[in-house]
Amino acid sequence: MRLYCFPFVGAPAEMYLPLEAHLPETVELCALELPGHGARSREPLTRDVTALGRTVADVVSRDAAGRPFAFFGHCAGALLAYETACALSAAHLPGPVLLAVSALVPPHRYAPHMAATVCRPTGVNMALVAEMIRDARRCGVAMAAISKAEAVAYSTHTPAYPRPLTCPVTVMGGSDDSVFPPDRLDGWAAHTTAGLKAFRLYPGRHLYLLDHWRQLADDLAEDLDALPHDARPVQF
Repeated sequence: MRLYCFPFVGAPAEMYLPLEAHLPETVELCALELPGHGARSREPLTRDVTALGRTVADVVSRDAAGRPFAFFGHCAGALLAYETACALSAAHLPGPVLLAVSALVPPHRYAPHMAATVCRPTGVNMALVAEMIRDARRCGVAMAAISKAEAVAYSTHTPAYPRPLTCPVTVMGGSDDSVFPPDRLDGWAAHTTAGLKAFRLYPGRHLYLLDHWRQLADDLAEDLDALPHDARPVQF
């Protein structure tokens, strides 16, 4: 099975290398290199999250080639993973067998939450963004300065949530996350007909995952292994 991983704003695909090191051989990690990030740093950054979701959906559909796959994303990456799953559904294409979202409120809460915490009348709270960059660099993630345009694109996005997804959802978060506090993460069950697979909190702040790759890999592998037999990871 392939696990497509969506990086957060400003992060390169290589941020997921530590996760790959701890996953079982039955799970193939495919980290997405988004426009304007990492090896694609010279390309224009994202300004339309919905359109990017449609583009990624097309790429994933061709790349998976009928093989079962799952999505994992953190923060803005989780938002893009959700939009990609919605785009696959709208196009009547096979979707993920599991959507694992980390540090993201459910779609119906996203716009109000961002307006109250991250966005301000004068613009995006870049001080908060700078704090996240410091945390990432502390943990060895080579991040470029986050473009204000990209931060605005994600922070002001309004998910459409046209219809519930048909895959189970795993929700993850940091116990001390001030951007998406744990008590704001509930509500994802309303966006899937398959229910929640798990709800997990890990010690740490918004970028808790950078300190918990092994546990994160173990938990994702457990969730994938618990899927129906025809959707489980298989050796290839």
